[in-house]
Parts: sequence; structure tokens; C-alpha cells
Amino acid sequence: MTEQPPLSQQQKLSQKRIWIASLLGFFIPIIPYLYTQRWKPLLSLAGGLFALGFMMEMVSPSKNFEKSLERGSNISPFVSLVAIADNWIAIARARKQKQLALGEDESTTKK
Repeated sequence: MTEQPPLSQQQKLSQKRIWIASLLGFFIPIIPYLYTQRWKPLLSLAGGLFALGFMMEMVSPSKNFEKSLERGSNISPFVSLVAIADNWIAIARARKQKQLALGEDESTTKK
């Protein structure tokens, strides 16, 4: 019995469901990245959010914690949409690359 070679990151990503990543992204923007196991974009999102929060506090500091939470809740829908769109595009690209690779394999075997 021959063992299958391990799947690459692109192959694993192409097997993920877009609707699951989208649904998870509506609740917490980090969850789609955990579902798709895309760590570099997750770190980029977290770093960008930290920088945005830091800049918002430096430009216009708030006196209490409730105002800070209100600011965060104002930008959270935008962050969710960005996370959903980013993971949607990544899964779609991985599927397209997989189809192209399969198409090339079929054309080389037919010749």
C-alpha cells in the first residue's frame, strides 16, 4: 500500500468551504484565518488592528474604557468584512490554481 504524499498548504486551502469561512467571519474576524490556517495574514491583520487602535488613541485619547470599546465596535464590521473578503479570495485562488494544475496534468498525460 502506497502512502499519499502530504498535501501542500494550497491544496488544503482549496478544500476549505467559502461559506463556512464567511459565516465564521461575521462573528469574530480572527476565526476565518484559524479555519483556513493562514497564519501570516492573521498576523498582518492583528498587527494592523493594533496599529490602528494605537493611532486612534494617540490622535484622540479617550478618558474612559467605554468610549474605547465604542470606537472598537464602530470599526469591527469593517474588519469582519475585510477578513471575510480576504479568506474568500484566498480560497477561490487556491481552487483556481488547483484546477489549472489538474488541467495541465490531464493535458500532459493525453499527449
